[in-house]
Amino acid sequence: MNPRTSISTWRCFLVSFFVTASLLTIQGFEPYFQRPIDEQSDFAANSLRIADAMQFREIYGNYSRWGFSHPGPAFFYVYAWGQAVFHYGLGICPEEHNAQLFTGMLLQTAFWSLALCVIYTHAQRWQFVLLCASLGFVHFQFSEQAFISIWPPNQLLMPFLCMLLSTASILAGERKWLWLFTLSACFTVHGHVAQPLFVIPATLAVLVGLVYGSHKGPDRLRNRLRLTLLKKDVGIATAITVPFLIPIFIDWTLLRDSNLASILSHLRNHHEPDRSVKESLHYLIQFYRYWGFHDLPPAGDSTTTLQTYPFIFSSWILASVASLLGLAYAWKHNTTSNASLRWSTSLLLTCIVSLILTIKWGNMMDGKMFAFNAFINYAIIFLQGCFIASVLACFWSRRVELACVAVSAFLLVFAVVHPQNNDRWISDEGDRPMKGRNLQLANGNLTLPQNAWIYIQSRNISDDWMLILGQANAWRKAGLNVAVPDDLKIPFGTDHAIQNVINRHQPTKLTCIEVKPSEADDNLRLNHQAIFEQVAPLRLDSEKNSISLESLAQMHSGTFVEAEDSANDYTQMHSHASVIVLPCQPPPQHQSPPQQLGLEIELAPPLEDTFWLTLSIGQTELLHQKIENRTRLHVSLPPFTVRRCITDYGAILVQLNLSTQAEPLGLFSKRATIGFRIHEFSLVRETPEINLPKIDTGGNSETQLTTRTH
Repeated sequence: MNPRTSISTWRCFLVSFFVTASLLTIQGFEPYFQRPIDEQSDFAANSLRIADAMQFREIYGNYSRWGFSHPGPAFFYVYAWGQAVFHYGLGICPEEHNAQLFTGMLLQTAFWSLALCVIYTHAQRWQFVLLCASLGFVHFQFSEQAFISIWPPNQLLMPFLCMLLSTASILAGERKWLWLFTLSACFTVHGHVAQPLFVIPATLAVLVGLVYGSHKGPDRLRNRLRLTLLKKDVGIATAITVPFLIPIFIDWTLLRDSNLASILSHLRNHHEPDRSVKESLHYLIQFYRYWGFHDLPPAGDSTTTLQTYPFIFSSWILASVASLLGLAYAWKHNTTSNASLRWSTSLLLTCIVSLILTIKWGNMMDGKMFAFNAFINYAIIFLQGCFIASVLACFWSRRVELACVAVSAFLLVFAVVHPQNNDRWISDEGDRPMKGRNLQLANGNLTLPQNAWIYIQSRNISDDWMLILGQANAWRKAGLNVAVPDDLKIPFGTDHAIQNVINRHQPTKLTCIEVKPSEADDNLRLNHQAIFEQVAPLRLDSEKNSISLESLAQMHSGTFVEAEDSANDYTQMHSHASVIVLPCQPPPQHQSPPQQLGLEIELAPPLEDTFWLTLSIGQTELLHQKIENRTRLHVSLPPFTVRRCITDYGAILVQLNLSTQAEPLGLFSKRATIGFRIHEFSLVRETPEINLPKIDTGGNSETQLTTRTH
């Protein structure tokens, strides 16, 4: 390997970054700078998190459909920076999401260019780097979402590629890329909960490479470790790691309520059997034919897939076998320098370990094996291509040089003129959401002040969640705050959960809005053609307000109704806390609520278990009782408490907290995991207690009568 200065390495980075970013900017000029994009579904969820990151309040990554968030917000903070610069600062991007997409492309291009710099460090000739660059660019263009998507499964690709290449480089004796390995590994861990499966073995390999590969000191392991760790590059790597650890450490301090606890709980309660190695291999080989981003493995086995695409797989098999034989021949006959041979060998080892780990990831995968679950496989495939090219470089000649230049030129021209699939801009989904603070609702217009809070409810969360996310994000841009039932806190973020709104030091009045049930078919609902309307407030002067189980479960608490028979229907309440929001008109300041209210609730623990129930109105605790079986409770609601709750929140907020311990609010109290059942929930009018005068019965005793009517 020829000596390379740091100046030439960074020149390689700048050239690669400028050329790649220019090509991608030209191809995506319209969605970056001309057509405003209103994000929906996952992209709207990410925009809510990015908005929190702009205020340095986000500590979690994107949400997982398994009920937790991925470990860290590194990508969100990068997109927040780009949003601040390109949309709010320079104004060259028409909407926030356009700036997010443009920033994501620049981030992926930067990691791609750094990956080429690693290859450049070990290359003997620039033609070799050009060949890898052109092959890689076309390869990732065929995978569609590589450079341009900020969808969470796709954004891991280029950092993952940098991690693999920097690992191979360090194993080959080039420890200058330790900082890049650390940076890319931190991004991948923040991006997905499964990445430690790859990062931990890679870190061990890097440690071995640092201790035994590049250091020529004493033979004793203790001395090697001391001399290896007391290096400037290790200090730089440590400094890079610290900011990535801060949000994870903050989460750890939440103990049982932390995201880490949710992840560990999912691992403990995961009962789905692992898939076989055969199934995982069948899943893996689909990526060699440039699989769609949301596809499932086709029916049949791996043999069927190999026979369906014979040219692709036969070419890969022949090239791989020829490269293995070529590397063995090069080592035996010393056809090139030892440094180049070590580089090829480290690439081979990294490829083998990566393939084994991705097969293991296929074994462990939860749910359906969608293509996006392992988009990082495209990085492993490119690494195999780098290995094949590195072996070719061991037998360099003038003809090989000319062939590399010709192939590279053809591939680059093909990448520029090849028509792009418009569907790859997967961010532009659905209809335009309602904008501004003048809300045009189904039951009338409503103008809200700046920083007002909206509580969004739906009877069909499974159908409406994409619509709700898109609309909530649009209202957030208009200066409105959005709260949702606690069961939606994973896609929305903890700050938007109704429980967190109640726990705020400053009470906030809520405007309750629900997605109106639509008579349209499912396709129209999935296309976000639904209507929002303001929830009608309860009449507190009614004799009795019975909340239907369906409304209680789906509109207010976000849980669901299960039925045994018509006489024993119940609502299954999950999690350790539920908040029921009952919008009410605030009473005039000069009078109390018309009547004293009472809450009648019939509930039971499932499976004959017991729990401690704490019932609160707003932030005022009214009941703390052990529930051992099906119980009917009547709780009197003090008029002052009801008035204050309605004045503060515009609604009566009923909090139901449960715990397996007598002190449910303690820091180390256990979380109840089985929930409870509600069979009835009603607000009733109460007649105040009537203390009758003492009556002389002619005896020595006096009788005091107290009556209460419902």
